[in-house]
Amino acid sequence: MDVANIANSTNNVKMGCGAVIFGSVAFILSFFILFLNEANYVKNIRKANFIKSNVVSVNSYDAINNNKLVHFSGNITTNAVLGDNYVRVNTPVLDRTVKMYQWEERSHKSSSGHSTSYRYEKVWSEHEINSAHFRRSGHDNPPMPLKSKDFIANSAKIGDFTIDRTVLNVINPVQDLYLNNLKGRYSIEDGTVIFIPNRRTNNGIGDLKISYKYVPVNTQVSVIAQQMNDTLTAFSTLKGKAKYVIALAETGSVSAETMIKHFEDSNAKHAWMMRGIGLLAMFIGLLCLASPITTLLSFIPIFGYLGNKTIALLAIIVSICLSAITIAVAWIAVRPEIAIPVVIAAAGAIFFYLTSGGGGSKNIPPAPINPQQPMPPV
Repeated sequence: MDVANIANSTNNVKMGCGAVIFGSVAFILSFFILFLNEANYVKNIRKANFIKSNVVSVNSYDAINNNKLVHFSGNITTNAVLGDNYVRVNTPVLDRTVKMYQWEERSHKSSSGHSTSYRYEKVWSEHEINSAHFRRSGHDNPPMPLKSKDFIANSAKIGDFTIDRTVLNVINPVQDLYLNNLKGRYSIEDGTVIFIPNRRTNNGIGDLKISYKYVPVNTQVSVIAQQMNDTLTAFSTLKGKAKYVIALAETGSVSAETMIKHFEDSNAKHAWMMRGIGLLAMFIGLLCLASPITTLLSFIPIFGYLGNKTIALLAIIVSICLSAITIAVAWIAVRPEIAIPVVIAAAGAIFFYLTSGGGGSKNIPPAPINPQQPMPPV
């Protein structure tokens, strides 16, 4: 065997070991993702029910509501001026999003599975891509000098109330901050984005794209939080074994019922997203764990193709089954009063289905014998 083949075989062995290690980590991690996600989902369901039972809608400050969970709408004002070296604006909340033009490495495995090729593309990314581990040189990314950041005022006012940072922190700015009349080596795209030449090269790698969103002063805001004298702050309580920290805020005049519905919808959406991530992590983990088998099968053309498809199908089936079991166990652990009756009902339905003959061919009793009919000769 020549040196090139030895090096290629060694590289394949290293990649195979790396795939198995990565698969083991992803497979184990998927159980934690699924279990913790269901626990968080149930916790937020309880939080929503707690808000429904305890929130009081108010039109102004009243000492009788001290320490209660209240809902209030009003125009927000503040003297705070927030920003960085490029913008300064009078606002209670300012979000800065920064993306840098960078090289990104992408890999492609050959159909035989014996070799891997790499290609490099330029992308705008909000996260710094470390080029030190790229397989090929000549695609270096500079350090990211500026990152995305949220700027929050220490306090603001709506109507009779002062709202603190714990509430301001949950307001989602939706208004673009239009920028103009900037001096220096900057340019503006559609009035909302600055391009800053960080390290000017022919390919533009290192350029920054910065955009801002903010909450304009006098914007109407609706809040669900705890009234502490004339201040609205995050509501914290210990109910049973669950500690709830409650602070909801939206722009516009939004009723308490609608805000709770938005919270429930967001909780359900996030839960389904994390279930998908957990299922995908489990599926990828199983594929990586099975990579030594697929590598061996790849040396046999027909069996290699069929083997890869069969293993992928089995990985999907096993992932779905194990994910469903993990979710069921999580519900039993965190909300047994609902999960256990459902499991018992499901088991009872399956038992009834099987014992009633629905699960297979029915036991047909033999036809009765007519005593007047002569027996057939033996």
